[in-house]
Amino acid sequence: MARLTKESIREQDDLKQEEVVVEAWGGDIVLVREPTAKQKDAYEQSLLDARRVGNKMQIKPNFENSKAKLVVQCLIDEEGERLLADNDAGWLGDKSASAIGQIAKVIERLGGMTEEDATEIGENLEIDQQDDSPSS
Repeated sequence: MARLTKESIREQDDLKQEEVVVEAWGGDIVLVREPTAKQKDAYEQSLLDARRVGNKMQIKPNFENSKAKLVVQCLIDEEGERLLADNDAGWLGDKSASAIGQIAKVIERLGGMTEEDATEIGENLEIDQQDDSPSS
């Protein structure tokens, strides 16, 4: 086993891809890729709703349209480019729940994402975060 260098890590083709036959869409196929670390962070960030309440920042989980938000991050074309943009999650969320759920499950499996990950986001936010800025 070789010790990895910066260049050898950079050159790794480590993102798994899989074709998904979407029964709800007539058995047609979509291509998904596991999320990159950046995409997973962006997705997890999209599940948080931060609001200022007085002099505090209140952060709460927001799982609205979460599966569509994940799917837009990971649907790709034959060249490996993203098929959809983040703002496509809105209309994608209006598509079949079984189709989006089926695709999301494959993405979660490829990316090693678990239901416990989502639960952990909510549990870690039970305490409001105090804002350190001075009061006016």
